Amino acid sequence: MSIEHNNQFLHQVKPNQCPSCGAKTIADYVYGLADDQKTQKAHQEGRIVLGGCDMGHICAGEPYRAWRCMGCGGDFYSHVLMNWL
Repeated sequence: MSIEHNNQFLHQVKPNQCPSCGAKTIADYVYGLADDQKTQKAHQEGRIVLGGCDMGHICAGEPYRAWRCMGCGGDFYSHVLMNWL
């Protein structure tokens, strides 16, 4: 289930399918320093998306990018989970 808020779709859990294009390949955003080979390989394979190290918006309680559709590039937002490296 998603809720629209400020032109962002908020999700409590990872969507199974993209509502925009129908793709079922949804990658997790991960935040932090991606300096190990396992993380780099997962990124190259499209299983994760690197969200960077700036966590200010998340610490402020704002919705953050949690998942990305690998079909159309659409982002899904959450304020529930965190994917940390």
